[in-house]
Amino acid sequence: MMILRCFGGRRLLFGVLAILLLLIGRGQESSAQENGDEELIGLIAEWLTGDDADLRTLALEQVRTEAKGAAATQRFAALLPSLSAERQVSLLQALAERRDGVARPAVLNLLPSPVEEVRVAALRALGDLGTAEDLAVLVQRLPSTSEAERVTAAASLVRLPGDETARLLSKQMELAKDPSTRVRLIEILAERRAIVAIPDLLSVGSSTELQVRQAAMVAVGALGRPEDVAKLSSLVVRAQPKDRDIIEKAIAAIYSRHPDLAQQPMHPLLEEFFKLSGDDQAALLPAVGRVGGPRAREVVDWYLKHPYAFVSDVGWRALSLWPDASVAPELLAAVEKPFSDQRRSLAFRALVRVAGLQDEKRDVQQRLDWLKAAARLAQDDDERVLVIKRLSSVRHVESLRFAISFLDQPKFTEFACQSIVELAHLRWLRDEFKDEFATALDRVQAVSRDQIVLERAQRYKEGKTWTGPGVGS
Repeated sequence: MMILRCFGGRRLLFGVLAILLLLIGRGQESSAQENGDEELIGLIAEWLTGDDADLRTLALEQVRTEAKGAAATQRFAALLPSLSAERQVSLLQALAERRDGVARPAVLNLLPSPVEEVRVAALRALGDLGTAEDLAVLVQRLPSTSEAERVTAAASLVRLPGDETARLLSKQMELAKDPSTRVRLIEILAERRAIVAIPDLLSVGSSTELQVRQAAMVAVGALGRPEDVAKLSSLVVRAQPKDRDIIEKAIAAIYSRHPDLAQQPMHPLLEEFFKLSGDDQAALLPAVGRVGGPRAREVVDWYLKHPYAFVSDVGWRALSLWPDASVAPELLAAVEKPFSDQRRSLAFRALVRVAGLQDEKRDVQQRLDWLKAAARLAQDDDERVLVIKRLSSVRHVESLRFAISFLDQPKFTEFACQSIVELAHLRWLRDEFKDEFATALDRVQAVSRDQIVLERAQRYKEGKTWTGPGVGS
């Protein structure tokens, strides 16, 4: 028996002794043990319905951990209708921790309760005690006007046991009329790691509702396998240009979870690419750029060198989406000597992005040099802001020093402050260059008007961490 803590009072002491005596008094004969169990269950039930708060706490702990068996569960669950709302909530929580489905009917009976806290506790308990049969009940609560019910129902759908639960959830996702409910069901399937739902998610990827299509593609990116790339490639080709981005990202997410895939001479995406021709290949090329790899680079280079500008533009679009900094020299050259404003803009943004990517193959100082070059070549304030905001991704003291250089320029002050506190968040870097960071944080506090930035600066100066929201939120 486990007693969580000691309480004062004779009644509680007598209660503990009573339980101990009942447990010790269980004989080896089954009849003696059954009698002891019945007495223990009766004593716990009496305390659950009694007025002594300490004894109720002790009784709830017995419900969670000690009073075993379906008969005990049924006896405790039968008490629920007679209890106050507050006690119903406590007992529902204890029954959920027992993980005994015998309590399920009693839990279902409390779902219509007029008290929100009781309904929420019942929905939470169903996540541990329910079956696939309860899926529809939980789905019905997803569009509830009560946020607590919506959140709890979703969490219970993630935990709900049963081999058929994922398949049934997938069907509910297809049948749901309300787009927001469909989106939530898609998110739940992703949280459950429901691989079985991938075919249905791919079908939903053609939905007329943008938010549903996007959620489905995010889920496919999280769950998808290399064999799903062919279907995604087909979706890219058929999609409107404005919708291709989210599908391309799903393909890239699959490749990021299989990092060796893009290094193969012929991988699933390239197989699909070479089956196509003309405009369809051009439609799929940005996805090829997103996954990268040596063979993909050969394909993209062919486009880049094409004599017709409208063809080479497609290549530059693919190169601007490259997943690592290996393309930075070409991007920098395209910014320094632009062929067109469109290509320069693509190359500039891509250069800033890849320079900030964490890459063990690239020297940190080299990455910072690329950002400094971008700042030098920036044509307007918006482009300079992109560079300043990206500085915190290059974890080096030189990034701090470069950010400080923008503090006295009012148009860039707050962005520089944000990058400085982001760099200061890295304790190992802050500790190594303690004096420089202390001086920089003093300057941040002198010029920033962002309350979160100011709070973070103060905590870092005191050697503390930050667990609150990010800057600017």
